[in-house]
Amino acid sequence: MEKVTLKIPGNPEFLHVLRSVISSIGARESLSIDELHDLQLVVDEAGAFLLKQDLGAPHIWLSVWRLEAGIKAAIWVEASVDEWPQDRAADSLPWTVMKALTDSVEFVTQDGWPGIEFTKDAQGVGADGR
Repeated sequence: MEKVTLKIPGNPEFLHVLRSVISSIGARESLSIDELHDLQLVVDEAGAFLLKQDLGAPHIWLSVWRLEAGIKAAIWVEASVDEWPQDRAADSLPWTVMKALTDSVEFVTQDGWPGIEFTKDAQGVGADGR
């Protein structure tokens, strides 16, 4: 399973870079245009959610794995937390959106840093017509 990892500054103005990366990888995996848009929204929601936790994270990371029919991704911030997820995170609107747009989503820690991991299966016809 191939993996791509990217680190950007922990600032919302750079989230567009993560959207571009996940969209490009998803297109190579024959995800439909709608599925690519879903991925972009999930990355936006996850990134904004993590940055709004006000953890003072200097960087935000994205790792994307190619699956047999779709992709798996994890997005996390460099920050130490005592508790993850924080209280009522699973009741938030961003979490509801992420659950609706993915095949699976969960709160995770990457090397002790808080994050969100999700999968998106290829269901429709991809950009290449397959």
